Amino acid sequence: MKEYNIRYGFEPNGGAIFSEIMLTRDGGTTTIKLLNILKNYNKKLGQLISELPKFYSFKDKIDYEWKLQDKILLEARKTFKSKNVDDRDGIKIWLDRSSWILFRSSQNAPEFRVFAESISQKKAKQLLSDGIKLVKRIINENS
Repeated sequence: MKEYNIRYGFEPNGGAIFSEIMLTRDGGTTTIKLLNILKNYNKKLGQLISELPKFYSFKDKIDYEWKLQDKILLEARKTFKSKNVDDRDGIKIWLDRSSWILFRSSQNAPEFRVFAESISQKKAKQLLSDGIKLVKRIINENS
């Protein structure tokens, strides 16, 4: 967050970081920030949420051997072609403005994870399925 001057970070487990306050997760800070947002907009939380675009996110993981990480990432890049690729943490491939797939190894367990998101629930599910099939194929070819 420091390196890229990111103001807000969020994890699916509920952890949130507001960099202008401190670079660590803190429930109290998140609560105060949320209360300030509600006050500033003079709306209920449900109203603010309903104004946001709806995206569908799915994820899955597969046990694997860490030595296969580079093979999986290389094959993902070849299979899911895009000019918009972020390889800071695994490989996140943007397929269009509202759909992406992320391939990344766990750093603390022998698991490979695939995440997919799209404005279309069907497309997000299909991306995840295609990504998991790719990972399983690489694992099977190398076992």
